[in-house]
Amino acid sequence: MPSFFAPMGDRDDLRTRIRAARRLMSPPDRQRAGQRLAERIAGLDCYHRADAISASLAFDGEIDLADTIRMAWDQGKSVYLPVLQPGRTLLFAPYTPATTLRANGFGILEPDVDETSLAPPRALALVLVPLVAFDQQGNRLGMGGGYYDRSFAFLLRQPDLSKPVLLGAALELQKVDELITQPWDVPLHGIVTEERTYPIRID
Repeated sequence: MPSFFAPMGDRDDLRTRIRAARRLMSPPDRQRAGQRLAERIAGLDCYHRADAISASLAFDGEIDLADTIRMAWDQGKSVYLPVLQPGRTLLFAPYTPATTLRANGFGILEPDVDETSLAPPRALALVLVPLVAFDQQGNRLGMGGGYYDRSFAFLLRQPDLSKPVLLGAALELQKVDELITQPWDVPLHGIVTEERTYPIRID
């Protein structure tokens, strides 16, 4: 398992290396990783308490949350997917088996729904956050657009809020030794991979 170190100036290089590494995982291994991830999420109190959950559809080698999404549907939870907004922010669209999807400007599938049905970040109880890299201190390296940091910046101003819980969903190979952070980076409450759960400040 590779272990990466990410000094400040190498964030773009780190993104390139980890994205390449996760693309090398075979489809069967990726499917098994998604199943194990769902099993781990099922054991978390923050999942059991959540009535409204945001997930994302796998893109560019990300871990597949399809099993987690089906589990949430089966348990009667409301599932949402992120929808890109002007100003590099996110709103969240209800997602059911009947939802029509479209590709956004990055080629990522998102619900094709009316704007009136979109929910704000504060309406969610649990957000399964995609990422490129993470460390055990709860720091996250995303794709560089800042969508999640802008959308959940209110958690920096109100750290005592009990929700939404931000839970990074990743492959174990995406863990790095250390990420240098910026003041606007919103830390995760925890990270779950196919191999381990890294609780930062959840449950």
